[in-house]
Amino acid sequence: MEAVKLKESWVDYLNRKRRPRTVERYEGVVSLWEKYCLSSGINFLEPSLVELEDFCHRSRSRHGGEVYVPSSSTVKNDMVALRGFYKWAFDRKYVCENETVLLEAPKVDNAKPKPIDDRVVWRYLRNDCWSMEHRVALGFALFNGLRSAEIGGLRVSDINFRGKRNFDLNKNFGELDISRKGGKKQTLPWLMLAYRFVEHQKTLKFPVPMEASVFYERWLLDVKALIVRAEVREFLFPWKSGDVADVMNKMHSRNMANGNLGEEMAGIHLHRFRHTFGTNMARAGFPAEAIREWMGHTDLATTMRYMDTRKLADEWLEVGPVARLVNSDADMINNIIINEKEKDGND
Repeated sequence: MEAVKLKESWVDYLNRKRRPRTVERYEGVVSLWEKYCLSSGINFLEPSLVELEDFCHRSRSRHGGEVYVPSSSTVKNDMVALRGFYKWAFDRKYVCENETVLLEAPKVDNAKPKPIDDRVVWRYLRNDCWSMEHRVALGFALFNGLRSAEIGGLRVSDINFRGKRNFDLNKNFGELDISRKGGKKQTLPWLMLAYRFVEHQKTLKFPVPMEASVFYERWLLDVKALIVRAEVREFLFPWKSGDVADVMNKMHSRNMANGNLGEEMAGIHLHRFRHTFGTNMARAGFPAEAIREWMGHTDLATTMRYMDTRKLADEWLEVGPVARLVNSDADMINNIIINEKEKDGND
């Protein structure tokens, strides 16, 4: 198949599987690679790993003509786009396995979650530089482990403060209807998860319980206020679902530049709050199956990366009645999951 038709078929495939913003970025990388191949005399269908690495590490130029060296994350992201393209082509027999060594290229290293330090996360959140919309978005990522696209896709009608199903512990915790990756619908016990997250923070040896409780209460008020404000529109947030991460990153960069955030907060971004959620739930003793369900992981192996943090429990937790309460909840939720699976098996 010709290179142009091959790329067009791949883009059609991506449009059915990925968000438009992701498709645009991947297509841009492959288009630049195609031009690079033409100018360098490289066979587009038979690249070597060295040629691909040279392309990904090449110097770039901004609109003003300034030349810069790409960061390691940019290099990895470019390689992921190219690797995905050739893997798709190989699976459909458009390229032969022995014609390219690209499939040996490493994936982006997401093996270890990158949670935010408990002492830093609350200093970050309590800062007055955040608007109500920003605080609500950060809270959904931290307390419920939502991805940026899931946060941006929330509708006012998706939020219920008094649901009575799906891991409802006290029969007064609300439910949140969300759309997962791939369009899968799911209902989360969002208030229960937020409450248990804060309860777990109270078991830490560090002096964070008051900060956690204050932000939690303020967050609930912000959610209710944002619902009222958003009644005139369908979605909870005024941003497009694919723009949430960009909006938060730009606000973070602006606050860093203005000196509103400390140097220890330089590497924080929205997705790390999701990592912090998963790590805290694992550290609190909740079972992997429950965390997998809450975070929307398709593969249990992804969730197990968070379970490695359990070994930190003795170092981080005070042994007290609250810790025993959280562990009791974990045992009960585990039994609920087992019973649900047995019920599904009998149906």
